[in-house]
Amino acid sequence: MTIEEIQARKECQTFDCKSIQIDPKALAIPIVAMANADGGVLAIGVSDKTRRIEGVFVTRRNYSKYAIQEMVVNSCCHRAYNIKGTEIQIKMFDDRLVFETPGDLPGLVRPDNIRHTHFSRNPKIAQYLKAYKYVKEFGEGIDRICSELEIKGCAIPSFHVDAFILKATLMAEWTSEKEFDRSSSVQVPSNYRPSSVQVEKLVQLMHDEYLNVSKMMELCGIKHRMTFRDNYINPALSDGSLERKYPDQPNHPKQMYRLTEQAKVWKLNNID
Repeated sequence: MTIEEIQARKECQTFDCKSIQIDPKALAIPIVAMANADGGVLAIGVSDKTRRIEGVFVTRRNYSKYAIQEMVVNSCCHRAYNIKGTEIQIKMFDDRLVFETPGDLPGLVRPDNIRHTHFSRNPKIAQYLKAYKYVKEFGEGIDRICSELEIKGCAIPSFHVDAFILKATLMAEWTSEKEFDRSSSVQVPSNYRPSSVQVEKLVQLMHDEYLNVSKMMELCGIKHRMTFRDNYINPALSDGSLERKYPDQPNHPKQMYRLTEQAKVWKLNNID
């Protein structure tokens, strides 16, 4: 019998509800009555007046499962293993999680460019994590977290170095009680949709991973590069369907593109 069935069922000779506040001695009366009849069900913890469920803890996730996983993966991948005497620590507060990782930010990475500047302190560990599907694309995790949180109107993670410890802070998502991750439902801005038939085709054919222009042209069956840029890439960038891998360097020689979060959700809701 489910909780919903218990709440909907009427009390009778073989069914009774009792509050969790009831004196244990008072339970003897309905138990003996049922035992002397045909048996029955006694639901303890359901108010007999309001049918409200009592004494049940409800877990509400205030942090993205994917964001937590990505933070842990980053800590394992980028910590300075030559620093002894301390380990990776995750500290939980009322309104935030703090991930403390031994070591400064690696390479040229700084708190203000961490979304788009990538450097692996431990490349072998990074390759291992990617091989076992903990990492999908090198260097895209923090940007992905930030993008998803921004769509939800939540604060993005903050990073700062305290002595030799990198501290990454993930704020609780009080705007929603539902967890979200790579496969969850994100609300698409009501004014978003692909701006042309060509862009819609591009959205339909692309997936999560970054692709270069040649591969995108191959997917769409287009051979003329300039035509593809004018009719597909540029409109898709303008309407928010595509994002660059190197947004601060549009002409980067290894520039690649992928669908934005809103384009992926629109695709999920509109294309079979």
